[in-house]
Amino acid sequence: MNLFSISNIILSLSSLLFGLIIYKSNRENKLMSYWLMFAWCFSFWSLGLFGVTYYQDYNFALFWQYILDFFAVFLPATYVVFLIKFFKIENKIWIPLIFSTSILFSIFSFTPYFKTGIEIQNGLYWIAPGPYYYLFIIYFGIYAVVSVYLLFYQLKLNWHDEMVRGQIRNIIISSLFGYIGGSSNFFPYMFKSFPYGNYFVIFFLVFMVYGVLKYKLLNTKVVSAQIFSIAIILISLFNFLRAESIKDQIINGLTLLLISLFSYFLIRSVNEEIEIRNKVQALVKNLEKANLKLKELDQKKSEFMSLATHQLRAPLTSMRGYSSMILDGTFGKVNNPEVEDAIDKISRASTDLAMIVEDYLNISRIEQGRMQYNFSIFNLSDLIKDIIKEVKPTIDHAGLAVNFIYDEAVQYRVNVDQGKIKQVLFNIIDNAIKYTPTGHIDIILSVKDGNKVLVKIQDTGVGINPDILPTLFKKFKRAPDASKTNILGTGLGLYVANEILKAHNATAWAESEGQGKGSSFYVELGMIS
Repeated sequence: MNLFSISNIILSLSSLLFGLIIYKSNRENKLMSYWLMFAWCFSFWSLGLFGVTYYQDYNFALFWQYILDFFAVFLPATYVVFLIKFFKIENKIWIPLIFSTSILFSIFSFTPYFKTGIEIQNGLYWIAPGPYYYLFIIYFGIYAVVSVYLLFYQLKLNWHDEMVRGQIRNIIISSLFGYIGGSSNFFPYMFKSFPYGNYFVIFFLVFMVYGVLKYKLLNTKVVSAQIFSIAIILISLFNFLRAESIKDQIINGLTLLLISLFSYFLIRSVNEEIEIRNKVQALVKNLEKANLKLKELDQKKSEFMSLATHQLRAPLTSMRGYSSMILDGTFGKVNNPEVEDAIDKISRASTDLAMIVEDYLNISRIEQGRMQYNFSIFNLSDLIKDIIKEVKPTIDHAGLAVNFIYDEAVQYRVNVDQGKIKQVLFNIIDNAIKYTPTGHIDIILSVKDGNKVLVKIQDTGVGINPDILPTLFKKFKRAPDASKTNILGTGLGLYVANEILKAHNATAWAESEGQGKGSSFYVELGMIS
């Protein structure tokens, strides 16, 4: 087998396998389909050139000449189409025009106007051109000029992008090797000389492979191992075809077989890796979509909760207001004790519901990032006294005693949002009342470390299981048996309190020796000297 034929069979297999590897590595990318189309044309053109120059029989060689000419027509056309898609050039006329012209020329290649047959030149069969064969040379030259123009124009447009600039520069080098080397096949017709330039066409693929590996030219995935394996196989194939003695043919043949088997298992493992990676990427994308959907639903939930609680606020305020006015005798003295007790229950229930609504509103504001704070400096002891006055009716109704222990000589000055801190302390004190059936509640105010104010709310109530303490300030967390003492509890009050305290760089925690042994809640705030 002559060297020219060997180079073309190697070129054909290289193009075919490289095209398949690139396509398979990223088949969801439509650009890969256009590259595969070009790679097939390139492969069959090389195969046709191999057949013409290898076979000595006229009819066999002529058959391969028809294949060569047919794919030679589509070769520059599919390359220009690939470049148009690679650079995302939007034009609805270009591609239909290119393919229409190519189809016409492919039909033309079967006529005697294109070729009259084949003839021996330089010891090999070559085309015997027809009277209008020069039209194909012009056709080929036009596509070569268009390709080079597109490449240099895009290089100018993307000069600022180092990665894209490297990609285009690599394609330009590849294209020059391809067009200059490929055009040397016209030399037997034009100059009656051997087309040595065809040997350089292999560098077209070499630089395309280099571009894929270095510049991620075709946005491929894991292809390095496949390309390396194919290269080793092709080198072994070349050695096998060039072997002259039977001994060399056997040794090179066995080497080719072993390398092919090794490469098969290597490529299969890499393909499995690609498949697993694709599945992982698909799962990641699905998780991202699901996460976005959950965020959207969470936002809608927060908006609905905010709207619903706003609507509940107004009637609850009216219920609290009117029941309080009735109990105060604004509309006349209530003489029936049973009616007075019923109204008192309505008042306390509406107060509890109002607190729950306020908790939901605050959660909505916190989740949407709309919680606002207005800081001011005041004496914390005065705030606690106001809270005790507000809860006094509830304390009296429960038959409990509340002791407020603090040093009157100390100014417990804090710089906080008074309304929000009042809500925090009110919530904790109210909880102490609800979960203390009998006994007393001590509210102890003290100075800690000279720069902090510590509020301790200690009760003699039902106590807390130590296992529950770490989760007590989380959303919707309650002790398993808490509903036995307080039906209306939601597990939101302490969560809201904790979030408010975080915004103040303050902390809260709870302690308890266990069920039935009472509990202590602590709130620590920064102190203004």
